[in-house]
Amino acid sequence: MPAGYPGKHRIFYPGKTTSTIRNKYTVFSIGQDINPGSGSKRVFNNILPTIGRKTAERIGKYSLLFFFLIDSHFPPSSGKKLLFKLTIFWKIFYNKLKPITMNIDDIAKLAGVSKATVSRVLNHRPFVREETREKVWQVIRDMGFSPSIIARNLSLKRSQCIGVILPEIETGFYSELLKSMDLEATLRGYFLLVTFSHSARELGWGEKFLHSGMVEGLIVMMPEVSEVLVKNLMKWGRRVVVLNKKFSKPFVPTLNVDDVDASYQLVSHLLQHGYETVGIVTGPKENFDSQERLVGYMKALLDHGKKFDPSLVEEGDFTEISGYEAVERMSGRGKLPRAIFFSNDAMAIGGIRWLEKKGVKIPEEVAVAGFDDVELSKHLRLTTVRIPIKEMGKIAVESVLGIREEKDITVKGELVIRESCGC
Repeated sequence: MPAGYPGKHRIFYPGKTTSTIRNKYTVFSIGQDINPGSGSKRVFNNILPTIGRKTAERIGKYSLLFFFLIDSHFPPSSGKKLLFKLTIFWKIFYNKLKPITMNIDDIAKLAGVSKATVSRVLNHRPFVREETREKVWQVIRDMGFSPSIIARNLSLKRSQCIGVILPEIETGFYSELLKSMDLEATLRGYFLLVTFSHSARELGWGEKFLHSGMVEGLIVMMPEVSEVLVKNLMKWGRRVVVLNKKFSKPFVPTLNVDDVDASYQLVSHLLQHGYETVGIVTGPKENFDSQERLVGYMKALLDHGKKFDPSLVEEGDFTEISGYEAVERMSGRGKLPRAIFFSNDAMAIGGIRWLEKKGVKIPEEVAVAGFDDVELSKHLRLTTVRIPIKEMGKIAVESVLGIREEKDITVKGELVIRESCGC
């Protein structure tokens, strides 16, 4: 201690404090609430007049493991005020103090309410007066308290998580759909756990998700999902929603785009514009969306008096490189069709890259159209079918949470005409 203040300002460990000392001094325990001389006011209010608000807030978030004993009668303007400040700052910045680990008991004591009241406030439940609710939240904000989500969910036997299994395909459609689902899940207080399906482990991952209790429901988008697989997933007693798949008899909620109608409208538009030959680059032949879009393409040809020509059909896998290679194969067989319909935008972008590389003018020599209307399509001025991705993400989350009860949900695509088709 500096000369001139012998014994007037001392630091005592908790075990050294006595009733005599407590009566003579105002006792401050940083991060706690023990000031018998002021009616057990919170520590911020106790030390605020002495050291200032910023310092008080800084100190209030730390545990010093000892008591500051301050003479409760010294004048605020005396040298002791400065000494107290220096002592506190020395302890904070040189002793590597650790943050307080707080729980509901601590919050209840500081707010002067019961633990049950704190629990109701944290869980946004009714039957708490507004002033009490605000008082609890003020303590939570001041002390930097964050409840353990894991502990709370374990006690409620809930995970607050939705599992999502997507195809292992890197396309803008799936990233935008996932973003939409995540937004809706967040608004409803849930998180997404996402994995990608692989042919060797797709069943295993779905069952692990549900059996482990990590998720409360599962959204499935697998290219080859079967009825048997879905029924195996359902046996765990959780809700399962399947996207881009139809079953002969609805037994589980499904969500689909009307691919047949959308592709029919697009191909009809190209034929009505006067293009004599319209080719198609499909997705994998076993993929449900790919099959449906091929049906719409063939139906449009039939209704416009055109014969189906297998030489105008190429198979891709919904990736950009497969679209590039498909157009290359078409070109290798002779003259390119006057217009090409790609079963998704990613393949259309790949096809455009090949055409531009070879100096083929779009749409003057070959018109191009896609499907999905991902973000990049707008910049490339690509004619396409707009899928209501945001709506699909919302519906998928509502279905897996049981908010929607429909078993078979279908959304419509919208034809978007841009410069790539020359129309």
